[in-house]
Amino acid sequence: MILQHHSELSRDRRRAGVTLTEVLVVIVIIGILVALILPAVLGARAAARRMHCANNLRQLAQAVMQFEAAHQRLPNSGTYGVHAPGGGPPEIDWFQPKRSWVVDLLPFIDQKNIHDNWTFVDPNPADSLFLDHPNWNVASPATWATDTADGIVGVAINWADIDPQNRDNAALSHKHIAVLVCPGDPTAVDQPGALSYVCNSGYGEFDGTLEDTNYNNNWSVTQIDWNGDRVTCAVTPFNDPQDAQIARRTGLFWAGSPGMKTREDVRVAFASIIDGTSSTIMFTENINAGFAPRGDPSGTQGDFTWAFPWTLATGFSISTRDICPNGQFGVCNRPEQDLVYESANAAAAIGRINGFVASNKGRAPFPCAHHGSVINIAFCDGSARGISANIDGFVYCKLVSPQGGNLPMGSQIHAGRTDEGLHQGPLSGESF
Repeated sequence: MILQHHSELSRDRRRAGVTLTEVLVVIVIIGILVALILPAVLGARAAARRMHCANNLRQLAQAVMQFEAAHQRLPNSGTYGVHAPGGGPPEIDWFQPKRSWVVDLLPFIDQKNIHDNWTFVDPNPADSLFLDHPNWNVASPATWATDTADGIVGVAINWADIDPQNRDNAALSHKHIAVLVCPGDPTAVDQPGALSYVCNSGYGEFDGTLEDTNYNNNWSVTQIDWNGDRVTCAVTPFNDPQDAQIARRTGLFWAGSPGMKTREDVRVAFASIIDGTSSTIMFTENINAGFAPRGDPSGTQGDFTWAFPWTLATGFSISTRDICPNGQFGVCNRPEQDLVYESANAAAAIGRINGFVASNKGRAPFPCAHHGSVINIAFCDGSARGISANIDGFVYCKLVSPQGGNLPMGSQIHAGRTDEGLHQGPLSGESF
């Protein structure tokens, strides 16, 4: 009896255990569940990042609306110093960077403290003519013996050498501002001076190469013969003032100087957006914007941060090389024949949306994001939404231009033609 009872207890203990086969079955089931659930979790997190990004864009758009209400204009894409070569009229000094649109918006994005500490006026104006404190980011640490009151010493340094406690413009521009950073931009998260969003700088001459390092303004170098007289703006817009006037209708944020001092200055107000604020892009994403230590390859202008004024770092545009594929070197001397808006977002387009995901920082002024086939856009009515990265090029051009319907018709370019020419016509909300 005792032996029989012991045998029964042994069998009960064996039945209470788990066999290797059962363990393997459980592991397989767990693996299947993880495989089913993980994509949904990752998808939800990606959607949350995309939504967070859109909310940031919405805040920036609303900040611009507040700025425009206070100043009756939009901020410059970049504000530069001014000089008077040879005693002539004041001109923008493109090699003397001052600040980007972000600096002007600081009071409207809960960063008034940074704005109040920013040095806007050169403490030694007699030494620099009209420069107006030009080198916002060519600075030294406060610990250097050569440091000046605002940190300007005229040498480019690595951001890591900047004393974060210093209150000069270089140190201020390396502050991390959350609303400027998309959580889906791995190159910007937790980086000092990071920027994930760029402003609408219209159509510009850019061929997608690193040689275009001084890409700081658009309308004045556009290679499209907008008025059809066989003369383009070329390097200076004043070769053809009418072309320059038309080119300015293709964007919202242009480079300029303080206080409308030069001929290059442009001021855009919401009242001039005849295509509709709800269908005109104000901001979009660009993971290649903003922070890049010693971003300027010439080593003279400083780092790219949210305060750097070059369009390469803080703006986006439509490349004239894209919309004029039949023109030599992107020059449209025959816009009525060679201008093709549909090619703006084609597969081979230089400025195709998401075409520069693997580009260097500060080298590709085009919309770019890590949201799959969607990119976030902020519009001039203060709204933000995602649109397809594969959007039709003609629709994309209309969304960028605030006055596309006010561009010349084909018959206005060359008599006898009845096609649309430069004119873009009204845009349907269903188009995007």
